[in-house]
Formats: sequence, C-alpha cells, structure tokens
Amino acid sequence: MLRKSSLTVSSQFQSTLPRGERRLTYKQPMNHQNISIHAPARGATEGPEVFERFKAEHPNIFKRDGTLKSEYLQADEMIERARRDKVFMEFMDGDKQVILTGTIFGYPFKAKPDVLKLKERIVDLKTVKDFEPLYKAEQGRISFAEYWGWTLQMAIYQTVEGNQLPTFLNCITKQSPPDIGTIFIPQHHIDAELAVLAEKLPYFDAIKQGVIEPPRCERCAYCRATKQQAGPISLDELTEY
Repeated sequence: MLRKSSLTVSSQFQSTLPRGERRLTYKQPMNHQNISIHAPARGATEGPEVFERFKAEHPNIFKRDGTLKSEYLQADEMIERARRDKVFMEFMDGDKQVILTGTIFGYPFKAKPDVLKLKERIVDLKTVKDFEPLYKAEQGRISFAEYWGWTLQMAIYQTVEGNQLPTFLNCITKQSPPDIGTIFIPQHHIDAELAVLAEKLPYFDAIKQGVIEPPRCERCAYCRATKQQAGPISLDELTEY
C-alpha cells in the first residue's frame, strides 16, 4: 500500500526531507523574482554615509562607476511604479509570508502566501515579462497566470488557509515602464485546479518515494541537468523539440 508523504507548499515540487520523512514543496518558478514593495526607496530616508556603506557591503549589484546594474535598476523602476498605484498598495496590506499548515485530500501541506489579510483575502506578488496570453500544448492560448501555475498555487493557499478567502495576484511586468494589475481569481478556477490536484497527488507522492520514475520531458531543469546523449542528432530533428 502506498504511504502518503508529508507535503509542503511554500509557494514546482521538490523533496525537502530525507526518505521516511518526505515532504513536497511547491515553489514559485525561478525565473519570476519576488520584489519588495515595502522597503523605502533607495536613499529616500537615509544619508549618503549609509548608502556608501550599503554599496561596500553589496558590491555585486553595482557597476564600477557606482551606479546600479541594469537588472537592479529595473527592480527599482518596478517598485516605484507599484508604489504609485493605490489599488496595488492596498492589496499589499496584511500579514506578510505567514506560514500556514493544513491538509488537502488527506495530505498535509504547508503554505506561505506573500500577504494574508485575515478574514478578507490572500494575495501573492508576481513579476512577469508581460500580461500577454501564452501558448501551452494541448491547451492553446491561456492566461499567463494559468501558464505559470499560479492559479494552482492560489488554490493550495486558499485550501490550506481553510476559510475559502478570495485570492488575488498582485502583478507587475518587467517592461519599461512596467505595467501593473491586481487580478482576482474566480472560485471556479480554484475548484478546477483542486480537481486536477486530487488526481495528481498520489502520483507525485509515488515519485517522491521512489516507487515510480517520472517520465522525462527533456525540457525542464531536471531533465537538462541529467540528460545523457546517445549520440549526435540531425539538424532536421531540432524542429521536433
């Protein structure tokens, strides 16, 4: 009989404990950074001495001329854009990254949403290239939130929290200037994600326990890292990837 693993959701699935005490962790995709909307703007409330000390302690984020590297300038621009929007900032109000525990279909989960406003809502902060729909095999064009699995993530958060609170994504794009959007996820999307999750959880658990081997997709980070070539491939095969 298949033993249920302990499942952890902090915000893809990875093992965090040794065999016999296994958990699954749902993590946000690594190519979508979290940004802090809560800290004051750089240099806004502190003197030049403090800023110079900060530069000395964090040389990796600055260029030789003392200015921020482009990726950090972009983050600055995104943060300042978010702060100028009343609705965006309103939905950042609440307890930050509260750890929640609960069960989903008999599996214990742990969750850590970005913002929890008790008895009102659950909010997660997301950065994304833009708000355009994306193509997914067998589904066609779908919203960026569904493509990146964020609707599933919010379904897990809502279920673990236990009070069926409305869920929202506070999104900001990496464009210049950035676009922003506070997105409500209707309950029918949450329910649909949970129905799919109910079918997949035993499968995920069996993989984590080593009972079965997962099929290779040859596209994800794990498959790229563990790929072993059998020999050269033809140029004509590249279009099949």
